[in-house]
Amino acid sequence: QSMGAAGLRKVMRLLNLAQRFRLPVINFIDVVGSHPQDEPHGPMWLAVGQTMEAYLRLDVPTVSVLLGEGVSGSAIALCMTDRLLALENSYLIPTSLEAISTVLFKTVSSTTQVAEQLQVGPLILQNLGLCHQVLPDAGADREALGQALEAELSVASNLPNRLEQRIARFLGLGYAA
Repeated sequence: QSMGAAGLRKVMRLLNLAQRFRLPVINFIDVVGSHPQDEPHGPMWLAVGQTMEAYLRLDVPTVSVLLGEGVSGSAIALCMTDRLLALENSYLIPTSLEAISTVLFKTVSSTTQVAEQLQVGPLILQNLGLCHQVLPDAGADREALGQALEAELSVASNLPNRLEQRIARFLGLGYAA
């Protein structure tokens, strides 16, 4: 199911509650993209930007788990956390493979070629410094996922200068070290 602007506004309200009551935030992400002009509740780009900003200002531990599809600005905004785990067959892209195929090849029939060329899986995200741990899908072992989530939440809870580290990590993306 796609997450529109209204869904992101709900996320921002919950982030405000988490901040007020000093609660950690855990996201489970499996979001298919939506066409930005199909949004009846306001512009999507504004909601995505505001959600990203909310995460960068949030001073509580945050962890996201990319379970499958992460297709949209909404999915990317939900990944702006202290720690990110991803199942091995998950992926994160700003728009659908069909949209990218249409722009690059003028046809939607080239999605397989686009997927191979983009390399959007969790290992690439890990190499970029976005993903901290890649977990095997293997039936999405709940116990292993729970243990990994508990460990990453502990790391996030004990980060010194949490906000500064989160901001530096995301602002440094795309720049050579």
